[in-house]
Amino acid sequence: QAGQILGEEWEHMLASLPRSQAELLARAVRDHLADALSTLPALMKSAAAAQIHFYFANLTSLRKVIFPSLMQAYKEWHASQNDSAIRGLIEQSSNHWRNTAQQMIQLHKTHGAACQPHLEALVRSSYL
Repeated sequence: QAGQILGEEWEHMLASLPRSQAELLARAVRDHLADALSTLPALMKSAAAAQIHFYFANLTSLRKVIFPSLMQAYKEWHASQNDSAIRGLIEQSSNHWRNTAQQMIQLHKTHGAACQPHLEALVRSSYL
């Protein structure tokens, strides 16, 4: 779903970025969007504790850094088995990461090959 939402412009932007912090941040943003659209809703629907633990254990450090509220929601769930904090983040994060990704595309259109510092600054100001 995330790929369809972001389209070819996103793929073009990613392909134009050298292996860099900007590329890693862009991939993390897209992964969070994809998770908000499908992975997290499916995990909450299944309510399988092992799957939820596995998902959070496999988040990269970078993804944890840019989405600290997700890690806090997981800690709350782990302590209480109440998934309301995670569920509450799903729609909010879907909108947030979609908007961030669309802003990244716009920055790439505006700045072209010089967009890397702008992308990095955007993501660093968009932690959720």
